Amino acid sequence: SKDEAHQLPFFLFENHKDKLKTVSCSWCHEPLADSTYVSAECKFHLHKSCFDQLPTQIDHPCHRIHPLILEFYNKNRFCKLCQKEEYDQHFFYYHCFACNFDIHLKCIWPRPVIEAKSYHEHPFTLLWRQDSFTCDACGTNGNFASYVCCACQLQVHVKCASLPRTIKISRYDHPLSHKYLLKTKQLDCQVCFDPVKTEFGHYHCLKADCSSYVVHVECATGDPSLYEVIEDENVAEYMVDCSTFHVIEQNKDGEATKIMHFLHRHDLVLEMKQEDIHDSRCCNGCVVSLSILADPFYYSCLDCDFVLHKGCAELPKKKHHWYHRFLTTLLSANSSFYCHLCGRRCTGFCYRSLNIYGIEMEFCL
Repeated sequence: SKDEAHQLPFFLFENHKDKLKTVSCSWCHEPLADSTYVSAECKFHLHKSCFDQLPTQIDHPCHRIHPLILEFYNKNRFCKLCQKEEYDQHFFYYHCFACNFDIHLKCIWPRPVIEAKSYHEHPFTLLWRQDSFTCDACGTNGNFASYVCCACQLQVHVKCASLPRTIKISRYDHPLSHKYLLKTKQLDCQVCFDPVKTEFGHYHCLKADCSSYVVHVECATGDPSLYEVIEDENVAEYMVDCSTFHVIEQNKDGEATKIMHFLHRHDLVLEMKQEDIHDSRCCNGCVVSLSILADPFYYSCLDCDFVLHKGCAELPKKKHHWYHRFLTTLLSANSSFYCHLCGRRCTGFCYRSLNIYGIEMEFCL
């Protein structure tokens, strides 16, 4: 058995209600469903049997000259495989005292083969090498461990072998798809604005007219709270037309001068406010005075006092709110509502959605 220096603050749980169907053991990679498991700080999980049999010393292909010793540490340790530090207060890692070489427990034995169509059309096979390489999936350097696809001649980071094929980031309305090659001119990342290397992987917009929107893999997936994975069968839902109005008339420049908005029963006509005349009317969408915003254009109803800023009229019917990862729908509140972002009672238009607990959330414009 492991001595007291190797005891982690793990907690023992009994699996119930199939909560762990999609979770695998960090040691043996087998599913945790229908098993007793151990979890520490929710960062990784172990079968009870794997935890009990965890070796205190191993020989590892990434560090052949010395054995690695199982250690429990309460400070950050840099892992040679994932190239990251752990910021938890307590965790397990394997350590070489002679070389100050560390590998996190959850990184120690990656799967020998990753075969999932949702990531890549061919299987990825684990390759242990101590030399460095450039990851074909993200364009950054790696070493020690990688996955290779012989059919496509790809070499990728361990973490990049499981990159989701399609995602939705909070700062952009359309879904983004991962590609291994950018067959176009040099483009800049729309998050950090640094150039995207055309010969390596990236995420790009699926909309044909937005194909120049590209993002580095790390910029798109670095923070798990700022993106969601879109399954292949759900991509069509994100590609639907989200326009909120039907154009009745337009001028020679193609600008809509008369529209029917889905949240109002009468036609709306495009007008321009007079600079020298104060307009006390408020937009029925954002409830801000027409005189405040710099944009001089607005839509007004000839049959009633309904008005909308041009920008409010053009808001999409469905969008992913930057604060909220789930799809929200534009609605006209019949009464005041509580905005879950600013914490105030509001009127006008709102975006509404359900959170992961099924609770209705509303956001003002």
